[in-house]
Amino acid sequence: MSGRILIVEPIATNRILIRSMLEAARYKVSGVNSATELQARIAEFRPDVILMDFSSTLAASLALCSSLTRVVPRAGSLRGPLGPEPAGMIPVIALVKDVGSAARVSILQAGAVDIFEKPANPARLLARIRSVLRARDAQSELCPETGPAVAFSFAEESAPYVATPSLVSVLTQRADRLAPICQRLKDRGIQCQVHPSPTRLPPIQSSRAPDLFVIDSAGGGVGPGDLFRLLADLRSQSDIRHAAQLVILPPGANDLAVLALDLGANDLVSETISAAELDYRIDALLRQKAASDRLRENVRNGLEAAITDPLTGLFNRRYALSEISIVARAAVRRQGTFAAMILDIDHFKAINDTYGHAAGDSVLVGVADRLKAEMRADDFVARIGGEEFLVVLRDSTLDEARVTAERLRQTVASKGFDLADARFATDPNSTSAVEVTLSVGVAIGSGDCQTEAGIRALYDRADAALYAAKTAGRNQVTLSSSAA
Repeated sequence: MSGRILIVEPIATNRILIRSMLEAARYKVSGVNSATELQARIAEFRPDVILMDFSSTLAASLALCSSLTRVVPRAGSLRGPLGPEPAGMIPVIALVKDVGSAARVSILQAGAVDIFEKPANPARLLARIRSVLRARDAQSELCPETGPAVAFSFAEESAPYVATPSLVSVLTQRADRLAPICQRLKDRGIQCQVHPSPTRLPPIQSSRAPDLFVIDSAGGGVGPGDLFRLLADLRSQSDIRHAAQLVILPPGANDLAVLALDLGANDLVSETISAAELDYRIDALLRQKAASDRLRENVRNGLEAAITDPLTGLFNRRYALSEISIVARAAVRRQGTFAAMILDIDHFKAINDTYGHAAGDSVLVGVADRLKAEMRADDFVARIGGEEFLVVLRDSTLDEARVTAERLRQTVASKGFDLADARFATDPNSTSAVEVTLSVGVAIGSGDCQTEAGIRALYDRADAALYAAKTAGRNQVTLSSSAA
């Protein structure tokens, strides 16, 4: 995995050893011995990760780390001078020597993503760097502007985000020993479940999937194979694959640590960790999970908005026309045909003029709902214009399409649309319901509709048939005179 690593280490021999190890792993590496050099080197080198020594002057190192991991808004621009990442979102891995538990928590609070005792185990440190870079890249795909900050919980709160209480699932054979963890979580309003085996996938309630799995592999009886299967299973389940994972390891279990990190564990701790540090790491993972969930929800909403008509909830024109090529390819495989029909609400302008545009919108939504209710599961309907709809019937002949078109026309015309709400009526003496009819043009498509030109030709045939229905008096179905 490529990346730029910047080492901040005042002792030259230590810096050379770390640099040699990183370069052997094919990273681009630069090193400095002081905070003064660091600021200038960041702008020049543009690091992806910083390895920083905290052993000499802890207070100064904490302040420097905080400045590197704080999101700094920029006036007029979302991007800073460092290129694709805004300044102030560089993940920092702390290198320490004989610091106490309180100092470790302070280092994490300053924004460090992890802490390694010097001399760090090379394999474990490389695995952690790979994990950090994967997390950064995954979040950047969801949101390029804030991905690195979200990945490591550096982002400051913006708009309030209402989330359900977090749920932590603890997998352990030592329920009594880990009970204080669950009690502290519950005291902070976090739900906690305990499952008696750290080697098997726990039962998951579909209504509430855990946000974090705490996997106790330090209690004995958990080998590399067991941990491999469990972590792989957790990432393979669609409802829990985004849950965070924290693995508790026995002291010195570097091989297990490398395995867990490379399989996707988000964080590792020794069973000798202090309660304060464990609580902070759990809180950080839950913040990351909540922020990632919000980003994924934003992406889903954005994708839905890109293909959906906001008024009716139907597919929009762009999506519908592109989907025709997929339907055409399926028709080729079946050696069959499909149907496309354009439906237009008759005299829709008169509805707007008489009852107002709010009433017109209500009619559009009502027509859309009736059309959707008549569709087969594998067919689709879209709104492609002001009062125009497109229906595509997979695996349909011309006769079958005509029958469906007639059913749709009759469904809309059979019952008026209620406009009793006073805000719809400009004339208090007007009727509370409006009769609505459709004109429908139908055309048959086949394999030649896989291209943009073929889709346009099919659309033009259906549109010509619609024009014929309008010309003939409206409220009727007309079939295209030309074959596909």
